[in-house]
Amino acid sequence: MVFIKNKNLGYNRDNIIAFKKEGRLNQSLEPFTQELKTIPGVVGVSSFAHDLLGDHGSTSGLFWEGKDPEALIEFINLEGSYGLIEMLEIKVLEGRTFSKDFPSDAEDTNIIFNRAAIEAMNLNDPIGKTVNLWGKQRRIIGVVENFHFESLYKDVQPCFIRYNPDGQNVLVKIQTAETIDLIEDAYISFMEGLALDFSFLDDDYQQLYASEKRVVKLSGYFALLAIVISCLGLFGLAAFTVESRRKEISIRKVLGQTATQVTMMLSYGFVKLVVIAILVAMPIAYLITDKWLSGFAYRIELKIWYFLAVGIVALVIALLTVGSQTTLAANKNPVYALKEE
Repeated sequence: MVFIKNKNLGYNRDNIIAFKKEGRLNQSLEPFTQELKTIPGVVGVSSFAHDLLGDHGSTSGLFWEGKDPEALIEFINLEGSYGLIEMLEIKVLEGRTFSKDFPSDAEDTNIIFNRAAIEAMNLNDPIGKTVNLWGKQRRIIGVVENFHFESLYKDVQPCFIRYNPDGQNVLVKIQTAETIDLIEDAYISFMEGLALDFSFLDDDYQQLYASEKRVVKLSGYFALLAIVISCLGLFGLAAFTVESRRKEISIRKVLGQTATQVTMMLSYGFVKLVVIAILVAMPIAYLITDKWLSGFAYRIELKIWYFLAVGIVALVIALLTVGSQTTLAANKNPVYALKEE
């Protein structure tokens, strides 16, 4: 989960709020976005026909010179307006992004691909070449670095980005939290009293893994419960063992064994059982964890020291639990136990 939280997605999702286009915005999005750009603290405004959580279209109806007639490649279809790539800080490898300086961009005759798409198409020097998408010729004007537009369960797929000024999602990048109040005021004024319902892009991304977070939390609770139950069992078993061997312990002390030697003797049996339990649990834990991680295209690599560290912690907890009883018994005066009938 730490890996997911800190994974470089190929774009910057920080300080970006998103809200749906509705009401007057369906007819007058451009005037409102221009108004937002005048608000202090607003870094950029753009719109997106999809989102970065897996909501997108796809097609295999893309053709280019040299394409293998037998090849069936699925391309993800993303659509955004001016400034989208810049706002998300997606790295441009070749060419350029959509710009008002080029009128042909607004005519939907240009297209941008990600690196995975160019590699799948096996194109060299792609800038300026044309492709046929849905029966219309489009010129490649840019290639961007791969970025994640789905969850980390999936590999980055080949995708293309088309210009679309009428996306249903409005994205606004801000500098400070105070800027949100100004955006809300502008929205309420423009929408004639309708409140702004927005979310942070980072929160939306984290929501993709809500079920995994619940698993982590529940695992923590159950692990704590398991430790408490195990410690209670060890504590009770140690107390019973010490009580049943009181005279043996006293005789050993009378014959010259130190309290430390007696403590080690009593603890050995418990340590042996705990070590056996750890050796049984570790391969099972590895298989379960490996199977769970295999569902993610991007994941951490399991290392043996993860399991060894947990085993050592379990052993220390067991020793502390048992040691509280065995140390107490080893330090008792042996006379009291030997005087009993």
